[in-house]
Amino acid sequence: MMYARSFLVGTTLMLMLTASSGQANHKPLDLEFSGTFISTNFDANQDSVPGALLLLEGKSNLGPFTAQGIFESYNANAPNPPSACTLPGGEAGIQLALVTGSLVMRFSSRKGDLLYAQFIPPTTSCLNTATGESSISGTSQIIGGSGKFTNATGSGQFSVSTQYLAADAPGPGSHVFGSQTGTFTGTLTLP
Repeated sequence: MMYARSFLVGTTLMLMLTASSGQANHKPLDLEFSGTFISTNFDANQDSVPGALLLLEGKSNLGPFTAQGIFESYNANAPNPPSACTLPGGEAGIQLALVTGSLVMRFSSRKGDLLYAQFIPPTTSCLNTATGESSISGTSQIIGGSGKFTNATGSGQFSVSTQYLAADAPGPGSHVFGSQTGTFTGTLTLP
């Protein structure tokens, strides 16, 4: 009887330890970043309006990071003119919607481990075509990574302000270069 009780207690403790070690680790993920963007030949929806390559550097609760990504938006109201919107500072703009977007972050404090994210609809952008200023906000989903971020998941909200600094021609299809600053607040789940 004593042996059975000891075996039962030992087995129960072992199962509890095994179960707790297999639980996912949820933690906040807070990012602040800045950098540049430049138009590319990337055009996922074939509308002759190029996407942009994002080059970022920032700080986070996981340490410093650099990031590269791609972002493409379009006039969701086409063939009609884009809908009107208002930037955070009160300026008038045109509303654009996400075609696609992905980001690869490299954390230097994590031995170069990579974290992958995708921008998911409804991500919207409000662009003032006269000043080149825009505001972009939406949801980003964590879709994995390398090293400690292998099979990572999570999501959160991002907010980005951009400023066009140079363009080769006015209007749709022009190639632009500019600056950006932003934040991301969400949750990261590690297996």
